[in-house]
Amino acid sequence: MRRVPAIVNAVLTLPVTLLLCCGGMSGVSDTEMDRAGQTTGSKTDDKQASGKASDFDDQDARGTDVEADPNDDGIDEPNVDRQVTDETTKLAGPEPELDDDNGAAPTEDEEPPTAAQTPEADRLIIDSNVDPDAADEGAEDETETSDGVETSNGIVPLEFVDDLSILVIFDNSGSMDTYWGNGSRWDIANQALYDALAPVATSLKVASIRFPLGAEDCSVPEFADDRQFGWQLAGEFLDAWEAGKIFPNGGTPMGQAFLAADAAIADARERGLLEDRFNVIVLTDGEPNCETDTTLLTELPAQWHERGVKTHVLGLPGSDAAAQLLDDIAAAGGTDEFVHLGSAEQLGDEVLVRAR
Repeated sequence: MRRVPAIVNAVLTLPVTLLLCCGGMSGVSDTEMDRAGQTTGSKTDDKQASGKASDFDDQDARGTDVEADPNDDGIDEPNVDRQVTDETTKLAGPEPELDDDNGAAPTEDEEPPTAAQTPEADRLIIDSNVDPDAADEGAEDETETSDGVETSNGIVPLEFVDDLSILVIFDNSGSMDTYWGNGSRWDIANQALYDALAPVATSLKVASIRFPLGAEDCSVPEFADDRQFGWQLAGEFLDAWEAGKIFPNGGTPMGQAFLAADAAIADARERGLLEDRFNVIVLTDGEPNCETDTTLLTELPAQWHERGVKTHVLGLPGSDAAAQLLDDIAAAGGTDEFVHLGSAEQLGDEVLVRAR
């Protein structure tokens, strides 16, 4: 683009003065003189408003030998370049997004990468034998991880124990609400049960008898009652246990609980569960009452032991008064003596061992 020299701009008004004084000699018509005067008077305003000089001004300032550049619009080159760039951007549209891997712009018809094309770190390995719906449900479970299951002891490995069944006889009496360590005996026993069963949720078979339950302090529902827990996998059992919790209340009708347990073992025998290992775990904190026939507490475990069932007695604080009876129950059930628990940690360990 050609520019008009600064000195030419300085004498832009000279032709006008010559035209006014010597109109006849210049050969310019009255109409042209009027046009020159009007152009001169408005030149400053026109340049500020539009940044352009008229073709008439260019001709008078340069003479007949200088032709006005038709492309010269009076705008500085940097501004012109910026306008051209902006217009080009509008026409071309926004820059395409680049693919992170190879810098190529994705297309609408591009097929998603196959597993073989996907980097190893980003690849989801799917077992063809796994139900996708089951996988989704497992992903939503906040307690499970790829390495194990979360317990009060941290993340522990998942285990597979399909050759064992356990029957939990759980003391739900009012004394279980007594404070012990960081919570009540009842709270700590519940946590120990969860920590022991969660890692074997998909393999271990579990059932439970709770005592007492119901409006009466010495009431124990039969094994077939919905308030007890029939045979199921440990994970299903824990879900049902959590949903059906009944807070501790009442006495310690252990005799009636053992009768309900006898029915649970008979049901397990029909299911073929006695063909593998079978443990009974008694969790209690006190001496039996509610007119319990104590002879049942040794006779039934002895009968179970003849069928290959071992009875383990775990005594929480408060069970010292019944130490001899609890030892007799354990001995009849094939485990010699009851385990006196000195801490919540020991309870967790003892339940865990007997669930493996």
